[in-house]
Amino acid sequence: LAYVFLDSHGRDDERFKLIHWTGPGIAVATSADGLHWNEPSHQVSSLAADTQKMAWWEPRLNRYVVYLRVLVEEENRPQFPFAEPIESDPPVVAPKQMRPRRAVGRIEVDDILAPWPEEEIRTVLAADERDPPNSDIYTHGLYRYPYAADAYFMFPMTYQHFRADESPVGNDGLNDTHFCASRDGIHWMRYDRKPYLPRGMGGDPDGGGTHGTEWHIRHGKYLYQFYGGDPWSHGGFRRLTLDQRQDRANWGRGFIGLAVQRLDGFVSADAEYAGGSLCTPPMVFEGDHLELNIDVAAMGEAAVEVQDERGHPLRGFALDECDRVMVNEVAHTVTWRGNADLSSLVGTRVQLRLALRAAKLYAFQFAARG
Repeated sequence: LAYVFLDSHGRDDERFKLIHWTGPGIAVATSADGLHWNEPSHQVSSLAADTQKMAWWEPRLNRYVVYLRVLVEEENRPQFPFAEPIESDPPVVAPKQMRPRRAVGRIEVDDILAPWPEEEIRTVLAADERDPPNSDIYTHGLYRYPYAADAYFMFPMTYQHFRADESPVGNDGLNDTHFCASRDGIHWMRYDRKPYLPRGMGGDPDGGGTHGTEWHIRHGKYLYQFYGGDPWSHGGFRRLTLDQRQDRANWGRGFIGLAVQRLDGFVSADAEYAGGSLCTPPMVFEGDHLELNIDVAAMGEAAVEVQDERGHPLRGFALDECDRVMVNEVAHTVTWRGNADLSSLVGTRVQLRLALRAAKLYAFQFAARG
């Protein structure tokens, strides 16, 4: 019900901020050391948001950004307007229909301790026409990803509610964690909408539901992310008999797990066994070599061609000159007949054509050797 952050913009005696629900609304407490907090808190909003409320100082905006729970009060009637969509490939979420109940809102403020101008809140994520009826976005869990430029990631816990004939208790249903990404923290992409942290099987500690934290710990080629899980559905504990609920074996069954994945391994461009290709938009080259975050199967391969912005291959960097890529690595250096040096292209507009077979391309970057 509360969120603490270290405020890089705040005064020394207010370095720590705690955003919490007071019952009738939202308040912010301050602390110099994170242990001793001011009383009373600063009341900043009348919204009844009993789950995550997150904030940070955003240097590129020179303002605080706050994310919080908002509501879609009835079908297609959000409590606050949905953010205006932008052109994007892949497309950002732009609902034609919004499912009722919980959603994610966003607001920018100059002073996080002063009353927030609630009329400026915008809904930025809600269950929509591609989601099943009677579903919503329960929590958001997002942060500014530190390992790539202009990358904001969200790990929302989705919630499909049981119908009355499917559960004898209210507020019951299934939860798991999805993945969303954004370049500005306002417009979000949901990609394939598959579970990012799927539920375990029946009887597993996380067989009833999962909810992800919003942080990763990087260690070499891997990212570690803690998540919570439960053996029952959202209201499943209340479906137990009185004897089962009083049985100590059923107490404290909440589960803390650790998910491990490759660096930047959130979304991939996948090539089937028969093969395929893709071309990037033109971009200005910086650096001196090309690195791929790629997983090539034992029977697969990949190759890269560097082209000018009109799609013509550059001499020495054509597809048939590229040394086959047959690795599973997060930063594989591409070579053409043994040459990786692309420094002659600095400042020019180029595009890449990648030919793939039985491979998953997660990311690429033009890097410079330090």
